[in-house]
Amino acid sequence: MKNKCDGCGALVQFKDREKPGYIKSEVYYSNPDNFLCERCYNLVHYNKNKKIVLNESEFKSNLNEIGQSNGLVVLVIDIVDIIGSFNLDYFKYFKSNDIILVFNKYDLIANYTSVGRIKTYLRNYLRNKDLKFKDLAIISKNNKYDIERLINLVLKYKHERDIYFVGVSNVGKSSIINKIIEHYNINENNITVSNKLGTTLDFIKIPLLDKTYLFDTPGIINKKQATYYLTSEDDINIVIPNNILKPRIYQINRDTALMFGRFGYLKFIDFKGSVVFYINNLLPIHKTNILKADDLYNKGSFDLLKVPNETSDHEYGKLKEMFFEIYGEKDISVSGLGFIKIKGEGKIKLLLKETIDYEERDVMI
Repeated sequence: MKNKCDGCGALVQFKDREKPGYIKSEVYYSNPDNFLCERCYNLVHYNKNKKIVLNESEFKSNLNEIGQSNGLVVLVIDIVDIIGSFNLDYFKYFKSNDIILVFNKYDLIANYTSVGRIKTYLRNYLRNKDLKFKDLAIISKNNKYDIERLINLVLKYKHERDIYFVGVSNVGKSSIINKIIEHYNINENNITVSNKLGTTLDFIKIPLLDKTYLFDTPGIINKKQATYYLTSEDDINIVIPNNILKPRIYQINRDTALMFGRFGYLKFIDFKGSVVFYINNLLPIHKTNILKADDLYNKGSFDLLKVPNETSDHEYGKLKEMFFEIYGEKDISVSGLGFIKIKGEGKIKLLLKETIDYEERDVMI
């Protein structure tokens, strides 16, 4: 008899519907070797989620456990949202572990750049971070050949050790593991997958043929991502892309502002050039005169800008201001959203919700 949910890894309990692992006792005892907790069942069959987020001490405890295991760590990163899904703090927990970096969701930008070019870019980007890792892979979770390449890469460095898949929520970690389960025809239920935070709640242990284990671990929550405070299913779908990104291109001739939802906006004070947004196709971008932008934003304009909505908007705090001078081309990467490629000459002001992180970097595409 199993004592953990096949979908999220939570320990089974029959008393409190509001806590992880709840299942009706009669449901559990009718099939104790193959079941989902009530929360996972509702997620899988009705797309209904009871939000349960692990606290920071629980995450640190999980990371410490992995660090003490000497297992192989597969760190999954969203290639569109590198700043939101890649954190140098992880590495202090994994000093004794070999690490493979897996950049997922390449299919979202595959039309605009090659794997070879992206790999060169990422190696240069990571070189500046002074990190130690064994190898990196660029994959799309839905591409079976990418999954096969990833499996071969993992086997190259495994050396009869357990494997731990680690990553921020929504990077596609559990989806990749499900593809590996399908590839090997492992006799396990699929792990529950969702866009929502906190889908995997405890370590999910999958036995391998060599008597070692593959572990799915709870998604690390990044409070500096634009997605963190979103609760509405519609809002989440507006922000997190599931289809190929369509670059939205704007020619700029001074006195222009570009608003991306209510997360923030760019003011082009003395600038001439072009701007390309690589963010979810559903997230509104509104072009307006620089003199009208502040008033439009302060009025709310929720019907126009949509996300965050009136319920969650205050959670993100006020706007912070950053100034850039660009002569050539740069990316501005916004945690949880994607990135903005800016090419031209002049001065730019970025106004961004204060809880959201950002990074200025060399252009990726």
